[in-house]
Amino acid sequence: MTEGPFAHSGSADDQGDWQTLADHLSETSRLAADRGRPIGLEQLASMAGAWHDFGKHDPAFQRRLKGDPANVDHSTAGAAVLLGRATGPGNLPRLDPETNHGLVTDVSLKRKIRNYVDLARSGESGHHIYVQEGAILNQKHRQAYVAVRPGDPKAEKDAKLNPRDDAEAKALRDWMCANFFDVRTFGAVMSTGINCGQVKGPVQMTFARSVEPVLPVEISITRMAATNEAEQKKRAEGSEEVDGRTDNRTMGRKHIVPYGLYVAHGFISAKFAERSGFTEADLDLLFEAMSNMFEHDRSAARGEMTTRKLIAFRHANALGNAPAHALFERVKIGRNVDGAFRDLSDPGLGNLGPARRFSDYMVEIDHEGLPKGVDILELL
Repeated sequence: MTEGPFAHSGSADDQGDWQTLADHLSETSRLAADRGRPIGLEQLASMAGAWHDFGKHDPAFQRRLKGDPANVDHSTAGAAVLLGRATGPGNLPRLDPETNHGLVTDVSLKRKIRNYVDLARSGESGHHIYVQEGAILNQKHRQAYVAVRPGDPKAEKDAKLNPRDDAEAKALRDWMCANFFDVRTFGAVMSTGINCGQVKGPVQMTFARSVEPVLPVEISITRMAATNEAEQKKRAEGSEEVDGRTDNRTMGRKHIVPYGLYVAHGFISAKFAERSGFTEADLDLLFEAMSNMFEHDRSAARGEMTTRKLIAFRHANALGNAPAHALFERVKIGRNVDGAFRDLSDPGLGNLGPARRFSDYMVEIDHEGLPKGVDILELL
């Protein structure tokens, strides 16, 4: 039996004569390059051929090949990827290129947590933020040396500094952890010239991933105002548009995801928390930030992003009472079809329109047979 995903179906029951998508894209790319070579467009034609059916990775299209009658747009996804490559990533939403599932990086999520803590605890001792836009990290490292080596003129001016011994190295790390919330939470590599060592943070996060494929949409935007008098004069002297307006506009683009439900997994090590000084109060602040981090991060393109669910698994043992993956699997997400939970792998969902609100989904948590020493906390 041939393994998918497939580009075209065949007649064999075992799919042995079905054309795989990888073969189809590769062969089309080769043929397109041959056609484009005589006119100097070999590379462009090859690229177009390689991406023209990229959207067939969509599970909905794979279901269509097996008889599902639902229409599936399989041509736009490749164009969107090529557009992103041509214009640079900018704010183009990230995608898993094999599945079209949306991605949000752990770096982005941590940035939003840092921003919230900075707003909520600004200026408070022990809640400074180490990684900030435009910050010079070595200046923050120097603060640790000045604190650990009071009265040492080298600590205040030398371009390079290193711990004198293991005891001082620990003192420098402890000072950074005590003063910077994100260092004791996420950890940091602090060996850039002025060396404060490295901290393994107790909190780690995965990329957030959409539960279903998403299709980023490009929106054209228009600026009607002129930026200066010279531009205004130039535009005023230009030709009139069909509707009579003076053409003094500048075009731009914004990229949006009409709707997507994303899931991220996080991990907190009690043992690493002991080493970095991450406390129960820090944990409460982290959960507060995760619940509210989008409330102060609005923009036109992501104006309604919000945290919908925050589920934590509390272990009695500092080393854990169950593996993380087994606990994550207890959280099930499906489509809401007339009040009934339908698993996202259900082939019957091919006739269902795309989700456009949280209520189009249902979230179920399996509380039965929990491992001993594990509690489920529904924090949001």
